[in-house]
Amino acid sequence: MELVASWAYDNWFDLLDSAVILAGLAFTAFELRRARNATLVSNRLAIGEAHRELTLFRLSQPKLSRVKDTKVDLSKKPLNSFESDWLSLKFLHLAGCFFAAEKGQYERPERLVDDIRAFLKLPKPRAAWDEWKSFQNQRFVAFVEKCSASDGSPKATNEILKNI
Repeated sequence: MELVASWAYDNWFDLLDSAVILAGLAFTAFELRRARNATLVSNRLAIGEAHRELTLFRLSQPKLSRVKDTKVDLSKKPLNSFESDWLSLKFLHLAGCFFAAEKGQYERPERLVDDIRAFLKLPKPRAAWDEWKSFQNQRFVAFVEKCSASDGSPKATNEILKNI
């Protein structure tokens, strides 16, 4: 014990220096984790606000009332430019969410695959997607197409989501 005490007495400055460095590293790790959590919350709020604005706009525009119609006949009433533009904004929103999730900056909703599949079962969104997807990043297109083709099972959903 006396040997340890003697060594500590002789090397107290090095011990203190090492302790300060370790404390600084621990504090930095804590602050980085806190900043990441704050970013995730901030991104979730921003994405929620954008989704809210898109939804409120659709509800306030009579020209968009047919976008979610399940029985629309596109050969008789094709997608008009107003609907196409709004749906493009919706897909841009989804693309932003996809890339944020891919980079770990957004925690994707648990039912995301189901939401995309249900949306693309609608005739107008499907028609807009088929026109719009050729202009998009192929990883994003592959993700949306897998969601659209999914059977909705937990296994299929997990397989799709493990890559983002």
